[in-house]
Order: sequence, then structure tokens, then C-alpha cells
Amino acid sequence: MMRKRIKVTVVLLTFALGAALCIPMNKVQATEVTEAPATTEAPAATKQTKKPYMKTLKKAKFDLKENKAVSFKTYWRGVGRKAGATAKITNLKYSDAKKEGYKKISFTVTFKDSYRPSKSEVEKIVKASGNVLGNQYIWVGDYNTGLNADTVEGVNVKFGSWKHSGYWIRYSTNNDYYVYAYGQHRNKVTITYPEDYKGLCIGVGGALASKQTKADKKFDKGEVPFGKSPYLYSKKTTNFHFMRLNK
Repeated sequence: MMRKRIKVTVVLLTFALGAALCIPMNKVQATEVTEAPATTEAPAATKQTKKPYMKTLKKAKFDLKENKAVSFKTYWRGVGRKAGATAKITNLKYSDAKKEGYKKISFTVTFKDSYRPSKSEVEKIVKASGNVLGNQYIWVGDYNTGLNADTVEGVNVKFGSWKHSGYWIRYSTNNDYYVYAYGQHRNKVTITYPEDYKGLCIGVGGALASKQTKADKKFDKGEVPFGKSPYLYSKKTTNFHFMRLNK
């Protein structure tokens, strides 16, 4: 009997490769009310501030901290979302960049996934159509706009090569199919940015669906913000964890 094989890989989507540039909203825009009523003593001036885009997302949890693991689910085609994945940031370092007037941040992201498909799930995964197999993501973005960080002029995001470990393999009930992958993945991220820019944030998590939509492709290009990507964000569930990198 011919044995069918499918290799499970973790796909790195940086979502920070858009070519478009825009001026970052480093300062919160405010409208000051100065005109007083005609009949009573003028009240103190008030300000209406615009909330940063990432703070408007109901399910965006800013609980990511250095050396603290956060958990989320990953989407496996044929069997849906599965718990067991974690992410942790380590070796977070701030320094001056070589270019005058610029700063540099570097850190390492380590993903672990304890999910292992059962024998019946192995066959479902192999037979199902789609392209998502436990994918885990790193997103570096702008806190104020929700767009990819490199849409901000002067910001450069560099991802290193993936380091994989913890190889595993699982067979179906009759050994007709099998799935294999690695249980741990590590990547070093380096960001350079203008020293007066304060909007960097990072998000880690997993996919919510089996395929990307047109809106997701626009997000990849930096045309729409994070909350417009149904592949990664939903108002109904939390599957991404965020941290501001500079304030």
C-alpha cells in the first residue's frame, strides 16, 4: 500500500515588508475647546484625544513580557484550532544603531507547540485541503496605526533564519499516512528606527483560519491595519499577544 506523506512546516510571515511609507502618528492628535458659553463662567479647556489603533481592538491583549510565555491556539487543516502553542521573548536589548539618530532593538522569539495529532487526526490533516498547518507568526507593527512597522519611514525590521528542534512524527490508524514536524522554533529579530519614533509593538500568535482572504493580502502589503486581517484577528477570540517595544 502506498504511504502518503505530508510535511508540517511553520511558515514565517513577517507582515512587515510593505513598501509604502507614511509619517507615523508619534503624538496623539488633540482638539482643544476654547470657546466659552455666553452666560456662565468659562469652564477649563478640555481635550479630546484619539486612541491609538491597537488599543481599539477588543481582543488585543498587551500581556507579552520578556521571559514570560504566552499561550495561543494554532490552526491545523482538517482538524481546526488546537491548543498547546506558546511563545516567549528573550534577550531583549536596546542600543544605539550605527546610523546617527537611530536606535536598535533586538530580541529572540521562541515558539513551542505541544499539540500532536491523534491517529484519526493524522488522516484528516493529510486529506484536507488548505494551506495552514500549525502556523505561528511574528508581527512587528505600529502601535498608533496598526500597520506594518516598516510602513513608517526609517523603520527597518530584519528576521533571522529559523532554528528548529524537537522533531516528531505521527502515523494514522493503519499507517497509511503520517505527519511530521518540529516542536520548537526560534528566530532573532532586529529592528532599527529613528530615535524620536515611539510606536513600535510586536505581536505573536497563530492563524484563525485555513486560508487568507483579499483583506489579509492587503494587510501583508501594509495597506490595511492588523484588525482588518480575519486570518489573524477576530473580535470573538484572543489569539495574539502584544507588547510595546518603545514608548
